[in-house]
Amino acid sequence: MKKLILLVFLCITIPAIAQKQGNIWYFGNYAGVDFNTSPPTALTDGQLSTWEGCATIADDDGKLLFYTDGITVFTKNHGKMVNGEGLLGDPSSTQSGVIIQHPTNKNLFFVFSIALQGGSLYYSIVDISKQAGVGEVIEKNILILEKSTEKITAVKHKNGSDIWVVTHEYLSNDFYTYLITKDGFQPKPVITSVGTVMGMSYSSTIGYLKASPKGNKLAAAIYFPDKLTEIYDFNKETGVVSNPVTLTNFNGFGAYGVEFSPNEKYLYITEHEYSPLNLYQVKLPVISGDIKDRSVSIAKLSGLGALQLASDGKIYVDQYGSSYLHAIEEPNEEGANSKFQKNAISLKGRTATYGLPTFNQSFFAEIGFSNAGNCLGDITQFKLKSSIDNIDSLKWDFADELSGVNNTSKEYNPKHLYKKAGTYNVTLIVYYEGTSATYSSNVSISELPVAKLGKDTTLLYGQTLLLDAKWPGSTYKWNTGTTGQTLLVTSPGTYSVDVTSSAGCSGSGSIKVSYDQVIDVTLPADTTICAFETIKLDATLSGGSYLWSNGSTSSSIMVSQEGQYSVKITNAYHSREKTLNINVHFFRFNPIMVTSDTILCEAGSTSISVAGGKSGEKYHWFDAQQNFIEENSGTLYTGIIKRDTMLFVQLTNGKCLSDLQPVHLIFDKPIATIFNKDTVITLGANVNLQGSGAKYYRWLPDTYLDNANIANPVSSPGDDVTYQLIVLNDNGCSDTATVTIRVKKKVLIPNTFTPNGDGVNDTWAIKYLDRLPGNHMFIYTRSGRLVRQFKGYYNSWDGTSSKGEPLPSGVYYYVLEIDETNRQSGYVTLIR
Repeated sequence: MKKLILLVFLCITIPAIAQKQGNIWYFGNYAGVDFNTSPPTALTDGQLSTWEGCATIADDDGKLLFYTDGITVFTKNHGKMVNGEGLLGDPSSTQSGVIIQHPTNKNLFFVFSIALQGGSLYYSIVDISKQAGVGEVIEKNILILEKSTEKITAVKHKNGSDIWVVTHEYLSNDFYTYLITKDGFQPKPVITSVGTVMGMSYSSTIGYLKASPKGNKLAAAIYFPDKLTEIYDFNKETGVVSNPVTLTNFNGFGAYGVEFSPNEKYLYITEHEYSPLNLYQVKLPVISGDIKDRSVSIAKLSGLGALQLASDGKIYVDQYGSSYLHAIEEPNEEGANSKFQKNAISLKGRTATYGLPTFNQSFFAEIGFSNAGNCLGDITQFKLKSSIDNIDSLKWDFADELSGVNNTSKEYNPKHLYKKAGTYNVTLIVYYEGTSATYSSNVSISELPVAKLGKDTTLLYGQTLLLDAKWPGSTYKWNTGTTGQTLLVTSPGTYSVDVTSSAGCSGSGSIKVSYDQVIDVTLPADTTICAFETIKLDATLSGGSYLWSNGSTSSSIMVSQEGQYSVKITNAYHSREKTLNINVHFFRFNPIMVTSDTILCEAGSTSISVAGGKSGEKYHWFDAQQNFIEENSGTLYTGIIKRDTMLFVQLTNGKCLSDLQPVHLIFDKPIATIFNKDTVITLGANVNLQGSGAKYYRWLPDTYLDNANIANPVSSPGDDVTYQLIVLNDNGCSDTATVTIRVKKKVLIPNTFTPNGDGVNDTWAIKYLDRLPGNHMFIYTRSGRLVRQFKGYYNSWDGTSSKGEPLPSGVYYYVLEIDETNRQSGYVTLIR
C-alpha cells in the first residue's frame, strides 16, 4: 500500500505561561477582537474610542480583566474602574498605555501611561481583587520619566520571571529600561545612549517601539521629519540596547508601525500617510541603508497604522477608517509567502483608527510542536516549535502505552512508531531559565484506505463498467485524471486509483479491462467530382484511430484534388486493422472559343458567339466584376455594350463549372474632332483646318482645299462653305464632325427702295450686312432729325419712323457704324 507523508502543523502558539493574556483586544472607535475563538471574532461591547494608543489584559484563560486608552481604565464589564479616570496618557499618543502583570502577585497590574509628544511617562497600579473582582486603581500617576517620546514596549527578563519596560527619552538618544521584579517596579533605569536623537521635532516622537517576542531585538519607528526606523540588539539580562541599524528614506510622513515575526527573522514596518503607501518586510539581520534597498513591499494601502502580533501567530495590520483588520498570515515566511490577507477580520461595523493594543511581547513567544507521518505504519516525526532561548531540557510523552519504554523521549525532534490507529494526546514539557512550559495536543494516526475494484475482466464493444473506490471521507485520483469516487469504463486499459483519506493517508487499487471490435467501415466506389468541389471521405469507426494517405489522423477528410486516397483503420482496442482505397477524378470541360468579332464601333446591342460546349451543357455569362448576368443553352450572348469591357463565360453541366473564360470587348469608335470653331473671314483669306481622331481623314466637300485627305488641310474659300470631317481607324470604325467658314464680302448699300406693299423692294436690303451683326444704323431727315435707328441692322427698315408711322417719300441721310474704325454714310431715296 502507498503511504502519503503529510506535514501537519499542530501548534504554533503559546503554552500555559500566560499565552492567552493577549487574547482580548479593544482599540479604535469601539472596536474589539476576541482571539479565544478560531477564527477570531469581533467584539462590539467595548467603550474605548481613541486615535492611537491603548492596552488590554486578560487572565490565563483568555478572559478579559480590564483595558485602557492611557486616560481611563475600563473594567471587564465595560464600566469605568473605581479611581480609573484621569490617567495622564493621551488619545493621540502612539503608545498611550501598556499593562504589565506583577511577576508574583497575580492580582496587581502596572498600567503605564505616556503623554503626547515629549510629555511624561507615568504608572498606576490596579488591584484586580478589589470591587468584587472588577478591580480598582489603588495608586495613580506616579511619575517615572519627565520627558518621554510616545514609545513603550515590554518583554521578559532572561530569568523568565521579571519584566523589562523600555521607553526612550525626549530630545536625546537615551533608552530608559525599567525592571519589574517580585518586589515591584524598580525606579532606577538602565540608560543606554545609542542611535538617533528622538524629538528634534515634536512629530519625530511619534511611532511604535516593539521588542521581539524572544526579547533579543528592539525596533523603533521614528516619524516625520526624520522618517527612519532603527533596529537594535537588546540584552534581556542587562537591559542594555546596542548596535543600531538605521533604515532611511520612508515615504509619506515616515515609518509608524513596527512588529517582529515570532521567529525574529523578519521585521514588518508601515509607512504612514493618507495616500496608498507600503507595508514593508525587512529580512534580518540587515545593514543600514535606504528602506527600498533593504526590504520588499508586501502590500500598499492608504492610512496604514499599527502592527501587532497575536496569539494565533499572525500579525494584524491596522488601517484608519477601515471596518476590518488585515493580516500577515505567515509572518515567519519570506516575501509573498508571508501571505498578506486584506480584510482578514470583520469588525462588525466598528472602525479602526491608527492604534492597536500594546502588550508584553513575551505573550507571543512560540512554544509547541508539529508532526508529520500520521498514517498507520509511518514513523511519526515530531518537531519542536519554540522561540524561547536557553532551553535546558524537554520531555515528550507520546501517550502510547503499547510502546513501553519508547513512550517518552528527551530529544528535540524525536520519532515514534504507532502500531495502532487512534488519537493520542501527546504532551511536551519544556524546561528553561528555572521554569517550565507544558503543551499538549492530539495526534491522530489513521488507517490506510483500500480501493477494491474487482478482478481483471473483458467487455464487449459498447459495454461499460462502473468502478467504485469508496473509502469514507477520502479524495480520489484515477490514472485517467478524474477525481471522483467512481469511474465509468468505456474503453480497454488498466485503471488505477490513489485514495487519500481525510487524514492524508493513501492507498491504491487497479484493474485491467479488455475489449474487442470488428471493423465494418467502407468507402464509396471511385467517384468523379467537379473542379473546386470538395467531398467528404468518412471512415468513422466508434473509438477507432486512422492514418490517411495524406497524413491526416481524423476519422474523415475533405478532398478537393483528384487522386487515389487510402486510410488505415485501427479499432478502438488496437486488436484489428483494415485499409480502404478510393480513386477521385475531376470532370473536364472542352475549352470555350469565341467565334465573333470583339471589336465594336458603336455602343448598343451587341451579340457575342462562342463554341465548345457539349450536348446538355449551358453557358453562364458574367460581367467585368464577375457578377452573374444570365444562363443560356445557345452559343450567342446579346447585350448592350457602351464602353471597353470584359465579359466572362463558363460552361456548366448542372453540377460542375468550368474555369471562367474572359472575353475582351474593345469599343474602338474614333472621335472626330475639328479644333477650328465656326468662323468668318475676309474674302481672299486662308483657314488652316485642324482635325484629329483616327488614322485616316476625308474632308467633304473638297472645294477650296489644298488636300482633302489629311488631318490639317488649308482652305481658301471664295464663298461660305461647311466642311464635314470623316475619320476612319484600322478596325473600320468612323466618326464625323463639321465646321462652317463664312466669307465676309463688301457691303452693298442700295440708294433707293419702295415700301409700297407690292412685295418688291419693300425694305431697304443691304447685301452682306448679315455678316456684320455688330453694326449700328442711324437714319436722319435731310434737316438732320433722327427718325430711326437699329442695333444689328439686317434689312428690316420698311420706311417707318421709330414710332411706327410711315415716313413720306424723300431723300434720307444714313450713317452705318460697322465698328469703331469703320463708318459709312450716304443718302437713300424712299419712294412710295
